[in-house]
Amino acid sequence: MLMNYFEVFLALAVVVCAVVGFLGPVVKRNTVLSSASVDAPETSSPTLSAPTTPVKPFKGWREFFWMLLAVLCLRAFIVEPFKVPSGSMIPTLLIGDYLLVNKHAYGLKLPVTNHILWQGDHPQRGDIVVFTPPHTGREFWVKRVIGVPGDRVRYFDDQLYVNDSVVPNGSTQTYRDAGTTWDGDQQAIERIGEKEHFILQHPSGNDPRSYGGWVIPDGQYFVMGDNRNNSLDSRYWGTVPERNIRGRVDRVFLNSNKRSDFRWWTDPNAHP
Repeated sequence: MLMNYFEVFLALAVVVCAVVGFLGPVVKRNTVLSSASVDAPETSSPTLSAPTTPVKPFKGWREFFWMLLAVLCLRAFIVEPFKVPSGSMIPTLLIGDYLLVNKHAYGLKLPVTNHILWQGDHPQRGDIVVFTPPHTGREFWVKRVIGVPGDRVRYFDDQLYVNDSVVPNGSTQTYRDAGTTWDGDQQAIERIGEKEHFILQHPSGNDPRSYGGWVIPDGQYFVMGDNRNNSLDSRYWGTVPERNIRGRVDRVFLNSNKRSDFRWWTDPNAHP
């Protein structure tokens, strides 16, 4: 089962606040009534008046419940923030980019369990997605969808093929990022279907990731990083089940890396 520990904590907090905030006053009132019944003398009136106002200490718990429930629904069904931790998607996404992940692009899923409530569109070639890699089952990664169910994907000598057709790339230029392993790599524009995006490749090639062929099973997706020689992706650990995909990246809303160019509310899916 996929585990998002913050989401689990948030869901538990919602449950605790609901129990304490809404059941607490009932339990407290019943306790007061029971205590009054036991302590009352025999000559007293048999009718006991229940408290007419809610117990104030529980009011804050109810307010926290509604606030946390709103946050949980926002993250589960609408949009979720994500920070890019590595350079595997350079030059499209930079280290430190804060992303907005569209959580309803591919349907709606229950938080924590990831059970599908409503199936929307399926991921398309060229989409940038955030997912839980099947070989770890924990953290979230971000890559680009290259192959969809039924596709034949081949990567040979740094050239990508989908369904036996060459994926074209061109407009090569040298990429500069001093102090990194990809400084001096070749930047090119790659076209998958109607979508174009930048990729990086070592000019010399000869990388183990440059060779292989795969047939994509039903319900699975083949993903790769745009930084082709510096990405742990489906070429290493296989395809991603659709239920592992958290959503589609629609926006970069901020970059926190001082070495990077300032970016604000940019579209990573825009044509280069």
